[in-house]
Amino acid sequence: MAIAQSGNTPDRLWLCMADSNRTRVLSRALAKGLGMTVYLGPTMDQEGPVAMIVADDAHAARIAEARTNAAPRQRSLLVTAGTRRSGADIFLDHDADAGTVANAIDGLRAFRAHELAIPDDAAIGLGATQSLEAGEFSIQTRQQASDVAILLGRATPRPCATAVGLYVLLANAIEHGNLGFDA
Repeated sequence: MAIAQSGNTPDRLWLCMADSNRTRVLSRALAKGLGMTVYLGPTMDQEGPVAMIVADDAHAARIAEARTNAAPRQRSLLVTAGTRRSGADIFLDHDADAGTVANAIDGLRAFRAHELAIPDDAAIGLGATQSLEAGEFSIQTRQQASDVAILLGRATPRPCATAVGLYVLLANAIEHGNLGFDA
């Protein structure tokens, strides 16, 4: 897999799906709402690395092609009627509407952004976090949830996966508190 090295992490999405009303609605929604550069078509342009690829069954092989021009932590989504294949990160059923696909892309983009915020080196800050015997954290914002998740994730063998999982739990706790859910 070729990984682009640069100071800026690109946010380019390759929408590689058969032309349909869903694809047209999706491309408009992505261009307006996600703040990503979206390009369409069956062939990859060479203007920069690909951060995310969304493909359907007819273009599933393009996921492997996108890895040859990958941005750091590249992610993929396959909209499929068949079996889960092609090494995609997320699979959606072929009859998912544009809103569902857009939500999945937004979630995958947020997951990728959170991954990028976590250092690759598991030893960074390891001494400080391993000396922590007990702690109590009070969080009220998503940024605080991210900070606590990264801090605690660094003390585990899989810091990135742990931090992302903790962040999701903490962010859900904040949302439930804001909405008044008690269970």
